[in-house]
Amino acid sequence: MQVKRPLLFGFTILLFTAITFREEVSTLSSDGATIVAWAAPRMFEAVAEVTGNGTQPATTIAVDTTPKPVNTLVHFDPYFMGGFRNQHMRFVAFVAFAKKHNIKQVLLQSLRWCDPENKFRSIAHENIFDVDYWNEHAESYGLPLLVHYDPDVLEVVVKGSGEAIRCFNETSSLYSGLDEALLRSHMTNLRRTDIWKMMGQGPFKHCRRDMRRENDPDRIINHARQDDSTNATYQYTFLVPHGGLKSSGRLWHEYEALQNGRTETKNVTVRNTIHETYPEHVDIEKAVYKLMRPSAPIRSVIRDTVKSSLPNDKNDPHLLALHPRVEPNMLVHRCAKLMEPHLSKIFDRIRNFTHLCSSDANLNLTTCNFDAVFVAIGAPQIEGAAALKSKGTKNELERIMIENSETLHEARAHGVFGSIPMFESGTDSARQVKLHVVSRVNGTSSVKVMPAEHTGVLELIASILNFFTAVEADTFIGVRGSSYSTDVISVRWYLKKGDNYIVGRTGIKQLYGPAPPHSCNR
Repeated sequence: MQVKRPLLFGFTILLFTAITFREEVSTLSSDGATIVAWAAPRMFEAVAEVTGNGTQPATTIAVDTTPKPVNTLVHFDPYFMGGFRNQHMRFVAFVAFAKKHNIKQVLLQSLRWCDPENKFRSIAHENIFDVDYWNEHAESYGLPLLVHYDPDVLEVVVKGSGEAIRCFNETSSLYSGLDEALLRSHMTNLRRTDIWKMMGQGPFKHCRRDMRRENDPDRIINHARQDDSTNATYQYTFLVPHGGLKSSGRLWHEYEALQNGRTETKNVTVRNTIHETYPEHVDIEKAVYKLMRPSAPIRSVIRDTVKSSLPNDKNDPHLLALHPRVEPNMLVHRCAKLMEPHLSKIFDRIRNFTHLCSSDANLNLTTCNFDAVFVAIGAPQIEGAAALKSKGTKNELERIMIENSETLHEARAHGVFGSIPMFESGTDSARQVKLHVVSRVNGTSSVKVMPAEHTGVLELIASILNFFTAVEADTFIGVRGSSYSTDVISVRWYLKKGDNYIVGRTGIKQLYGPAPPHSCNR
């Protein structure tokens, strides 16, 4: 069945070119331990965007997402759990499971991402990520295609009369038979809910499949052939459910298993300096890093925000992205021991880091090799600490929170080091995003433009904006113990952006290669 798509007119093609970056050559000497040199700056290739007329989404030449009658992996949880990058890690594990079991298709409608602040609110994968881009390149990287649900293709009656029972509910975007009211309620703790046990009840018994032959199509076909009765009905589904179980969930543990081979380090010499480096990720994760890009409306806001924040009086302005992770919730997190809690000290360490800045004490002047600073920070949480000022006795944590609030306000008002423009993306930028929200029922699709703040996942959109703005920057400074920083550094490395640093309690350290595995223990 061909997916029907609305024909929309009134579009223009705009060409955008991303900001420059320094590319680090990863060519190694014969001993496999010496990075040769830095390459000259170069530009991203131009990216063609197709925009709508402001009220309707654009017409695009979409890659066909009609499924084939083959095994198709379904994410049976109502959404991926955790913050944005923790959700991404689970997504990587999900795709890796498909690859491991030679499953060539993933059911797109089963992929949903939740808002980190309102975890019972979620949004479809195709509304925030570029599905066409993924499918254009997936097979060349050995990744499964993202396809839509078509019961005429994916549900099969072997013997008997009537239509096949559908194992996927297009209205709820859940596996058939699951209780949407329960699983999407803010009162339900998914970490204590075993969804797998809820599957395959009543008429949906054949929908419960695994890779250990339960409800395997070949077995069902053989049973039907051996059954001489005339009134029995046999049917099977090509859908293969996979997902959570309890606690952190199966996908989290599967992702951790992908990192097991990345613990041993080796020394690499760069410009006569020895650096400790970690092994690269498995091929499947590197491929996902390269093919996961935001949808066109989100990319457009990122470009506009970066462009408007950089000085326009320079031919080659450079952007520094900083992820300090000093929000109040992190100050009490078990990973906080790896991080510098004072935002003011982080700025001081950047000022005194000679690879990035030089200071003249006599002139009270700091000169840096970047022209603007993007700070990926939870501003509402930081600003909320200002209310503590009126409180009488304050503990150490509260004093740090107040100080960070004041430091952020000072940098906004006067710039970093009193002169370098600083900007944040986050929630305010997310409100500028107008998503092209797709609805699909019975093979027919409809698209409408919806402001991001009306989707219930505004903080998720803000996280995506922050992440990919940091990826676009010329230089990135992050922290250990943060999955966000870890992933930014790794994505940048595989996009050949090697100017990456870690700031901590003892100073700043430059990283070569991908980031170490995410952990609070190192």
